Amino acid sequence: MNGTSKDMRTELEEWYKETVLPKIIKKFGGNCDKVTLEIKVPGNAFFISSVHFVNVKFENGQTISTFVKKPPIVLPCDMNFHLSELFGNEILFYREIASTAKRFPRCIYISENANDLKNTAIVIENIECMDYKMCPAQYDIPYNYIISGIQEIARFHAMGYLMKTHDNVKFSKIVNKIQESRYFKGEWQEIVMNIVAVRPTNYLRKNKYDEDFCDKMEKYLKNAYNGTREIIKPCEPLAVLCHGDFTRNNIFYRQLGDTLESMLVDFATIRYASPAIDLSTFLYVSCSAKDIIQNFQDIFEIYHDTLINALQDGGMKEIAAYSYDKLLADYRRHALYGYVIGVFFNPAQRGLITVDLTELSIAKMREMAESALHAGGDDFSKEVADLLINLRETGCLDHIIV
Repeated sequence: MNGTSKDMRTELEEWYKETVLPKIIKKFGGNCDKVTLEIKVPGNAFFISSVHFVNVKFENGQTISTFVKKPPIVLPCDMNFHLSELFGNEILFYREIASTAKRFPRCIYISENANDLKNTAIVIENIECMDYKMCPAQYDIPYNYIISGIQEIARFHAMGYLMKTHDNVKFSKIVNKIQESRYFKGEWQEIVMNIVAVRPTNYLRKNKYDEDFCDKMEKYLKNAYNGTREIIKPCEPLAVLCHGDFTRNNIFYRQLGDTLESMLVDFATIRYASPAIDLSTFLYVSCSAKDIIQNFQDIFEIYHDTLINALQDGGMKEIAAYSYDKLLADYRRHALYGYVIGVFFNPAQRGLITVDLTELSIAKMREMAESALHAGGDDFSKEVADLLINLRETGCLDHIIV
């Protein structure tokens, strides 16, 4: 079963039949005694959780395809992935947000047990059966996929702004329930980010670029983790519900005629922050340097146009707070968020270094970070350095290098 042991498969199958299948039978009809389960492991993305596709096949030929997400069986003992917070956030999203919207995968089953995480699970419909697929390119995705994704995240942000405006009490309650799931002082992410983030300034120094600029940026990037923790703090009035991990891996696409539709998945890292958190992550993790440098204005205009249209369609009358200039100014102050993530994550995403999830430890992560600092050689170093210069030229570093 694609890397899942026979015992694990049997355990998953028994759990599914006992807990999930009755919910499916109740919702869709059928007979529990006359079904077979087909279990597969996704092979085209990066997962920390234990994830499986489970197809429920009835005797009459009907098939219901589901996606099962559970905490991993084994985790490194000296690393904290904050799985309780991650699962808590995603469950919050499906219970209180997605349940009233049609643009997200339908949730079939939720089990939450903060005291016994192994009994926590989320089961949603498998949208691949609706012809949704991941973008074939794992990075540097084609421009039409960029635009489709940007339009979908604009609608997602508009949904948040509309709820914030029209039902602020409910919105505030949801925001207050969101748990920090990623940025904690003194943990392994801080080690990795701070080691790798100085790569562009190292390259620029070697090539005799503006010394004063390098000094200021190196000071910031040596403590990029602290900078990131500042960037994620909500800044009103543009703070909104963010996806939190808006990358190619969490967007599914399908072609309908001339339209490439998108659907977002994986809401474990939702947060209340600047919309630039999502935009910059998508650009610097999933898009090419060429598209970022040459096509940013077009991409941002499409984002803004889609956002405004969605706000107006949702009954928003006062839209001055969401003007192009205000959103762009907000983006400029937060763009480093996605840039730094791209610098340390892209070497792994591009296969320049290897990440073995079965052997993770703080020591291994430190080794990985040291490798990522040089992986891809001068070609990748020049790419991230050029992007840093582009951030400077477009005013995204003015608040740092003044």
